[in-house]
Amino acid sequence: MADKEDKKAAAAEDTKAAPKKAAGTKAAAKKAPAKAAKAEAEAAPAAGRAKKAPHKGLVRKAAKKSARKEAVKAGERPAPKKRAAKAPKGDTVTVVQIGSSTRRPGDQAATLVGLGLGRIGKRRELTDTPAVRGMIAKVAHLVRVEA
Repeated sequence: MADKEDKKAAAAEDTKAAPKKAAGTKAAAKKAPAKAAKAEAEAAPAAGRAKKAPHKGLVRKAAKKSARKEAVKAGERPAPKKRAAKAPKGDTVTVVQIGSSTRRPGDQAATLVGLGLGRIGKRRELTDTPAVRGMIAKVAHLVRVEA
């Protein structure tokens, strides 16, 4: 009988201790596959799709920026981003906008922009060439020419 009681006591201790261990291992077992599944889910789409190349404009912009930084490090003065407007050579003609481009055909509005105008009262000094004279003739009702 003593053997039976010892066996029962040992079995009771095992069952009390076993669930704690089992519960700990089961929780760990549940967490591990969940983490592994999450890692696989994140890795699967990344492996499935190819990496896109950066846009050409962004690559050029980055190259220009790095070239400027290197020039500054070397002690050179970097080139200005925008160039200064060139002074007209030879004969010039001054054009003043006197009419609005609103409610005009698109080609007339574009011609005003090509002449460097866009607002009433704006004044531009341009080189007197046949091309400029042709543009002035196209929008003669919107501009005034001063020699």
